[in-house]
Amino acid sequence: MKKIKLFAILATVALALVSCSSKPEKTIENLKNAATGEANASEKYAKFAQKAQADSMFNIAAMFKATSEAEAVHKANHLKVLKELGVDFSPIIEGVNVITTLENLQAAMKGEDYEVSNMYPEFIKIAEQEKAKKALNSFDFAIKVEAKHSQFYNEAISLISSEGNDLNVNKAWEVCPVCGDTYKKGSVEKCNICGTDASKFKTF
Repeated sequence: MKKIKLFAILATVALALVSCSSKPEKTIENLKNAATGEANASEKYAKFAQKAQADSMFNIAAMFKATSEAEAVHKANHLKVLKELGVDFSPIIEGVNVITTLENLQAAMKGEDYEVSNMYPEFIKIAEQEKAKKALNSFDFAIKVEAKHSQFYNEAISLISSEGNDLNVNKAWEVCPVCGDTYKKGSVEKCNICGTDASKFKTF
């Protein structure tokens, strides 16, 4: 009987050790970094929206409000995966350097390009190696949306640079609450990334 009890205890300990060691440790750190990056991007774009509003560039302001919301969705998704992995984490928000609206757009595009070209591809590669499926899904949502944000910023930069105003920048935007995908209002009936119905989108 004692041997059976001892075996049961050892089996429980071994199972616990396996469980601990099977955690995707690198992906957990990447989720923390991604959540921090998205939280700061959301804060930054909100401040950029305020600056654009003050400059009477209301269409740019609407775009920044939409992208700020999208980054908040990505942050929430990353934090949700961390929570499911048993990790409580609160991103640290840094100060925001607000310049001119054109420079803010350029800075925003640079940040998005880094995430699309460097950060998320590496995070996705590691998540695949560690078989962290939910993290992989969250990263995949983000990288697809960030690529679109970069395109939107690039279009706005071109228009402002050539025309001196934002009158021809798209005026209204929608954000999917599930994956953060960002659309020009009324352009789709459902999210192209996750399939969420457009009636659930948040409008800016």
